[in-house]
Amino acid sequence: MIRVLLIVIGFSLNFSVANAAKISPQGIQQVQAAQVYIQKKQYQPAQAALKTLIASQFPLEQAYGWRLQAQMSMQQAAYAQAVQALKQALALQVLTQAEALSMWHTLAGLHWRLQQTQAGIQAMQTWMQGVPKIQITAQDYLALAQAYSQEKLWSQVAVNVQKAIQKQTPEAVPEAWFQLQLAASVHQKDWRAALKVSRHLLKTYPHKVMYWQQVAQVYQQRGHLDKTLAIYRAAWLRGYLTREQDYQRLANFMVQQNVPQRAVEVLHLGFKRGHLGKSTANLNLLAWAQARAGQGALAQQMAYQTEKKPHLGS
Repeated sequence: MIRVLLIVIGFSLNFSVANAAKISPQGIQQVQAAQVYIQKKQYQPAQAALKTLIASQFPLEQAYGWRLQAQMSMQQAAYAQAVQALKQALALQVLTQAEALSMWHTLAGLHWRLQQTQAGIQAMQTWMQGVPKIQITAQDYLALAQAYSQEKLWSQVAVNVQKAIQKQTPEAVPEAWFQLQLAASVHQKDWRAALKVSRHLLKTYPHKVMYWQQVAQVYQQRGHLDKTLAIYRAAWLRGYLTREQDYQRLANFMVQQNVPQRAVEVLHLGFKRGHLGKSTANLNLLAWAQARAGQGALAQQMAYQTEKKPHLGS
């Protein structure tokens, strides 16, 4: 779910000289009255004031009426109605740029609450293109990254989550942000970036088994099988791998990497510590590892005997 903060729309009553001629004294009174009613949650008289504003001959009064209608709708959790009211206000094209941009930001949050992902992305992009970059917060970039993730546009996820992270001090970045960044890297098969993020997560949260596994999996994707085995074994030695499937995975990988004797040791310890049940599958795995270890020992013995065998001349 996209986590966004909906901004309650408000606006100053210190109208500019340009706007003063576009709104009547009666309009100003209606705006003031509607604001008070909405703040006090007196929705019936508020609706009457808004109806008057929206029916006004002055476009600016209409825009303020629709804008306040959106504010009241949000207070009542009527988000679809709030969206329509904001669109009506924007369509009049009489609000200041700052007012209009604020409404685009709010529209993005409303669309996402209504699970209208693409419309939310478009609204957020409109807002971002109109405001100074310093005004865009880490939460704004994160919300956009989350929206792109729902659309599976992983390159855009990567760009925006990186901007969100850069807006924060390193120690203040939530774990979930790095997880989103890792997901974007993996989906793009950008293993270099994935390795950087997964190693950071492992360093920060070494007690979490999944990060040991993720680092190992990324090394495996990059073809660094020796490092893959080293990571799995390090996690096991530190006591982080205690599940049966962890032992099975490690033992299998050790046999595949031609160190079956270590696989035998791991399996024996798994049985001894009670982490491995003596099921047929586990006993077969042990037998396979022992056989491979025995074959290796036999090959070494034969090679040694061959070297020691005296050379017979022809």
